[in-house]
Amino acid sequence: MAQLSSIGLVVIFGLSRASIPIEYPTRERSVPLGLKCSYDFIIIGGGSAGCLLANRLSEVAQWNILLLEAGEDEPFTSKVPFFPRVSQKTRIDWNFTTTKQRNACLSNDGYCEVP
Repeated sequence: MAQLSSIGLVVIFGLSRASIPIEYPTRERSVPLGLKCSYDFIIIGGGSAGCLLANRLSEVAQWNILLLEAGEDEPFTSKVPFFPRVSQKTRIDWNFTTTKQRNACLSNDGYCEVP
């Protein structure tokens, strides 16, 4: 019973923290932002695939590659398991959903939110 109430407190604390605006300090950029007039490749999205692709393309020294990532530094909650769920429906959420599901996410008309 004590474990159940502890879990409830953690969930309530997490949800209450999600509604409080927090200012996050931005990191000083270690890479200069000197943009060029043209690029051989422009990669949109700095996720795992985008970064991997940019890294592989940069092995050819003659190519100019630009990797674009939207947004700002991630909040500390993105590193904690389960807590990225509290980032849904915020300014860092792209509002992606699955295709309509027949037997899932019925409270959301069959569309599941993708974190």
